Amino acid sequence: MKTMLKLMGSAVEPHLDQALHFAMDNIKDDFCEAALLMVSNPHLRVNELDSKDRSIMEKVVRMNLKKKKTKIGLVDMLLKREETGGDPVDVKGLLHLALDNASTSGGKKVIDRLFECERINFNESDKQGQTALEKAIRMNKSEVVKKLLERKDIVVKEKQLLLALDLKAAKEVLDHLVDCKMNFKAKDKQGETALMKAIKLRKSGVVGKLVGKKDVAEFIKDMLHFALDHGANEKVIEQLLKCGKLDVNERDGIGQTALAKAIHMKKALVVQMLLERSEVELKGMLHLALDSFKDSKADQEILDLLLRRPDLNLDEVDRYRLTALQKAVELKRTDIAQRLLVDRRDVGADGVLIQSLDAKAPKELVNLVLSTRPNELAATLVKASGAQIEYLLNVTQSDQLFASVVETPDDEHHSRAMEVLLQNLSAHQMPNNALSAECHKNCREKIKMRVQNALRDLK
Repeated sequence: MKTMLKLMGSAVEPHLDQALHFAMDNIKDDFCEAALLMVSNPHLRVNELDSKDRSIMEKVVRMNLKKKKTKIGLVDMLLKREETGGDPVDVKGLLHLALDNASTSGGKKVIDRLFECERINFNESDKQGQTALEKAIRMNKSEVVKKLLERKDIVVKEKQLLLALDLKAAKEVLDHLVDCKMNFKAKDKQGETALMKAIKLRKSGVVGKLVGKKDVAEFIKDMLHFALDHGANEKVIEQLLKCGKLDVNERDGIGQTALAKAIHMKKALVVQMLLERSEVELKGMLHLALDSFKDSKADQEILDLLLRRPDLNLDEVDRYRLTALQKAVELKRTDIAQRLLVDRRDVGADGVLIQSLDAKAPKELVNLVLSTRPNELAATLVKASGAQIEYLLNVTQSDQLFASVVETPDDEHHSRAMEVLLQNLSAHQMPNNALSAECHKNCREKIKMRVQNALRDLK
C-alpha cells in the first residue's frame, strides 16, 4: 500500500490527473493520503474532466468520507493552488454544487471555505436560473442566507422575500431578508405583496418589520381588512395597528369598518385593540353587537368593552327606531338591560317600562326597570292599558308600586297615577301587611292633600 501511495504521489503529466480521478472514484481512507499528495503537485491539471465530464473538485465536494478533515483538506488545497504555483481550480458553479451536497460529511464546512474564496461569483445562477441565495432559501439554510446577505456584492431582489414566504421559510431566514433594502411594494403573479403573504402566514414578526418600511406604509390602508378576512391572529393585528398611517375607520367593499367586522367575527381581543384607538368610529357598533349576541364568552366581553367607552351613544336608534335598551327589552334580555341600566346610568329609559309590559318581559326585567328608573312608573300608569297594568300587578309587589308612586316627585302624572293604581288594586288582591297598609294610607292622604291644594288655588 505504501508503494502504491508513493507511485500515485510521484506520478507526472499526463497521467497525474488520471491517477487522481482514479483515486477519487475509488476513494477509501487509504487513498486519501495519495489524493492529498497529488493535489499538492503543481503539475496537476486540476480542471481536467473525466469521461463523465466531472472535475476533481466536483468529486471532492460530492465525497462522503468518514474522515471529514481529509475532505476539508482537499478543498483547501484545491482552492489555494495558485499559492503553490499550480493552475487555479475552476470555481464556476462551485457554490451551487456545495449547497446541493450540503448533507454529505463535511458539507457545511465546505460551504464555509467557499465563502472565503474571492473568485466565487455569489450571484451566479445555476442551470435552473436560481441564485445561491434562492437555493439557500429553498433549503431553509438560515446560516447560509445570513452569510450571503452580509456580503456587499450580493444582489437581493424582492422575489427572494416572496419566495421565502411562499416556502414558509424559517423565522431567521425571513428576518434576514426583511432587513435588506428592496422594493417591498412588489407583487407576485397572484398580485400579493410580501406584507400580504406575511399576514396570511400569521408571521407577526415579519409584519411588524414590514409596517415600519416607508414604501409599505404607503399602501397599508386596507391591510386591516385583508388581515381580518384571512383569519390573521391578534399578534398580526397588533403589529398592523402600530403603523401610524393605518386608518382604523377604512371601509371595505360592503361598507364595513374593521371594528364592525371584528364584532361580527367575535374577535374580542381585536375589538379591544381597536377600541383603544380614540378615533375609531362607534356609530352602530352597540346595535351590531346586540344583533349578533349569542351568550358566548366573546359576546359578553365585546359588550363590556363597548360599554366602557364613555363616548358611546347609548340612545342611538337602529333602523327599526329602537335604542339598545329597547332592543334588550324586546329580546327579553334582563342581563343586557342590567348592564345598560346599572353600569351606564346615562342611558335613556323613557317609555321602557311600558314597553316591557307590552312585551310581557320577564318579572326580573320589569322589576329592574322599576328599581333603577322609579320615575317612569307614574307616567306609565297614566298611559298604560288595563292589560298592561294587570301584567304589572302580576309581576311586581304592590308594596313596591305604592312606595314608588309616593316617592315620585309631584308632576302632572302623580295624582292620576295614584288614582289609577288604587282603582286597579281594588279589583286586584289588596296588600294586607302593615307596610302595604301604610303605603295605601299615605297614597290616599297625599291625594287628599293635593285636591285641597288645588281647590285653594282656585279660590
